[in-house]
Amino acid sequence: MASKAERYFRKGNDALGNNNPARAIRFYNKSLELEPGVTAVLTNKAGALMDLSRFHEALEAIDEAIYTMPEYAKLHGMRGDILNALGRYSEGKTSYKTAIKLDPTNERIRANAATSKW
Repeated sequence: MASKAERYFRKGNDALGNNNPARAIRFYNKSLELEPGVTAVLTNKAGALMDLSRFHEALEAIDEAIYTMPEYAKLHGMRGDILNALGRYSEGKTSYKTAIKLDPTNERIRANAATSKW
């Protein structure tokens, strides 16, 4: 049986899939209250926050996710996306470079890095 935190995580994913990022964030927060520091929950929460243009909060969530899993390229790529949305292009470039170093074949990261305004 899934834990209560996992159920909240799934409900958050369902809400996000139904284009309701605000509701998703509430479920992700409940999941994180029960099981702090879960990378997948933090990553999805950051994505939902980005959907609502809440980029400072998204940066906090993705930084926490990176802390839990520093070798995961996707997280650094998302960090680059968030920093670019904040107009912090130089920092975004650094995050993209880290992501590409960790996963040189990731086309999405390469494409986002290529279109960044650095």
